[in-house]
Amino acid sequence: MEKHNFGEYYRTISNAELVSVLDNPSGYQPQAIEAAKDEFSARLLSEEEISIARQEILVKQFSNEKQSRKLKDIEEGVKGVGLKVFESINPLDSEVSPIQRRIRLICIAFTCNRQYLIGQQRIFSFLGPDIFSRCRCKLSYQLLPG
Repeated sequence: MEKHNFGEYYRTISNAELVSVLDNPSGYQPQAIEAAKDEFSARLLSEEEISIARQEILVKQFSNEKQSRKLKDIEEGVKGVGLKVFESINPLDSEVSPIQRRIRLICIAFTCNRQYLIGQQRIFSFLGPDIFSRCRCKLSYQLLPG
């Protein structure tokens, strides 16, 4: 983008956004900084307007940090619940008897298999009921031993 294009863009942004660009020049191209300086000079902002712009920046940063913390709290909560669920069905738990571990492992295997079959049903359902019944029979035969 040329300096001219940067200048056009900077004429459309708020004072807070312009001050933010000038306060953090390392994230911008040199031509963009020059155009921002030119626009800043052209606006003839008073100290009070600059102070208000900086306050808007701080409010926005605080809001972003608050939202980030909220998302992190939600993520940690979901991880905690997921871990509790996994611990309750963990087939490798050494505190559970070997028979109980095998039962858990078999349950997990059948659940995964059923989810796979449900997915196959959804994939083939658009082809019509006749096609699905033939596909389901083939899938059922694959599950039988021998």
